[in-house]
Amino acid sequence: MIYQFKVQLIGFRPPIWRRLQVDADMTFSDFHRVLQTAFDWEDYHLHTYRMTRSGGKKIEPFEIGTVDEYDLFSPLYKEEEAVLSDFFLKEKDRAVYTYDFGDDWNHEIVLEKVLAPENGVSYPLCVKAMREAPEEDSRGMYLDGVSPEETMNTADLTRYINEELEHFLEPEFPEQKEPDFDWPRLLKAAKELNQLAPWNILESDDIYIIVDPITEERLFCSVLGKASEVYGLAVYIGKEGFESLLQIMNRKTESEFELSQKQRAVLLSFVNRDELEKEDYELIKAAGIPFRGKNQWPEFRSYLPGYYPWMIDREEARLLLLAIEQFPYLFQDIKEKKLIPSGLLEEEWIARTPQLSTNGDIIWKTDYVTSAILNWDLTNKEEYPLYISELDVKRISKYKKDKSVVEFDCFPVNMPVQEKAGDRPYFPNLTVAIDQESGMVLFQEMQSGQNSAEQCQLAFVKFLQNRHTIPTEIWVSETVYEMLFPIKIPFASSLIEAEVLPGMLEFKHLLEQMQM
Repeated sequence: MIYQFKVQLIGFRPPIWRRLQVDADMTFSDFHRVLQTAFDWEDYHLHTYRMTRSGGKKIEPFEIGTVDEYDLFSPLYKEEEAVLSDFFLKEKDRAVYTYDFGDDWNHEIVLEKVLAPENGVSYPLCVKAMREAPEEDSRGMYLDGVSPEETMNTADLTRYINEELEHFLEPEFPEQKEPDFDWPRLLKAAKELNQLAPWNILESDDIYIIVDPITEERLFCSVLGKASEVYGLAVYIGKEGFESLLQIMNRKTESEFELSQKQRAVLLSFVNRDELEKEDYELIKAAGIPFRGKNQWPEFRSYLPGYYPWMIDREEARLLLLAIEQFPYLFQDIKEKKLIPSGLLEEEWIARTPQLSTNGDIIWKTDYVTSAILNWDLTNKEEYPLYISELDVKRISKYKKDKSVVEFDCFPVNMPVQEKAGDRPYFPNLTVAIDQESGMVLFQEMQSGQNSAEQCQLAFVKFLQNRHTIPTEIWVSETVYEMLFPIKIPFASSLIEAEVLPGMLEFKHLLEQMQM
């Protein structure tokens, strides 16, 4: 048989409760595990049960619990042996489950129904969950009985509890998928960073550098959260990351999606539990490190131009761990030495740099570094090869000019494509040509694949071939201008690099509305 219980945490308003269905032959010890899961307790403290009503009658309370180590305060019944159906005999029979004898979290357990098991339903099951329970060791915060602030609605909370209960009979710490990286160490470091709350002091445009002692790669780090929108740490990797950070900070008319497509970074953000993907939650549970509360759950994401934000790989996790673990030392030096963080466009930045001691150990140093540490030539723009035949270029260069002004652009669209299960989704590119005077779309083509420059050149030639004329002016963005540079010479008088493409902005705005 299946018992349906309503379990309510005593003394809170609005009430905090769970409706649970469990096997009637479950032991009180296993029921303890169900209750710990349902209320998100961490099983750090002692607990016990007191039966107060059995067989439909009020009784003198007696204890069901674990045997004391020294057998001084042993319960009347051992919970490892006692079965629910031996004590809950009729509907409305009840008990009180107490967890943590310091905080005294008392839960009233009432047998609501006795049911037949349903085919295809797994037990234990949470039918409904109302409001999150307080955090561990937080009784002092809730002496007035007011329930904690809600971060999840009833449906999400019920779903998460059932996801946990699915693993009820599985080992507590399942084998990790990638045992060669210390994921618990990363999660622990993330939790410690959150406790520092550096966003109370540092701005998102305060940049500091970590030098990877293995690859000598430069990591450009930015603390997020001063604006109370996203809390966390962004780490931009190497030259590509630095250039993407420059573009983001010099943003003009780009949307949030377009900015994300320029990033080469890994991001640690602290979110609510209902914002986590299943993979995030499984990683946390496998590590066995507890997280509770609003904006407390770590989420790790990889940002790569052309691709959907994805779970970080092992190398990205290693770099992120390096940045997180070095941050507390840097943060302490900033406060004690009164170092002043600098913006990306400044001449010097605060950095953590490694040095080898005489015995081969790594010694870290916090100090100001100048742009010389980059050792990059940022003045040269990327040179793209010619992806189309010179014969095609010669053919279209012979077309006559018309009097039109056309805007031409090639950009990713927010429609991720995943070709194979498990592969990282990518964003296809859309090439568009718009008559600037009328706003009419003259050409558009969606392209798959990741070589944007090749796609842009091919689409440009196709547009002109369809038209059989060359516009007097062809306005393009800086990025597209660079992609088309190898075929620029025949069209030098027509191709114009423009800061703003007004017709294209309107087109993208309409496209975003259609995708919502």
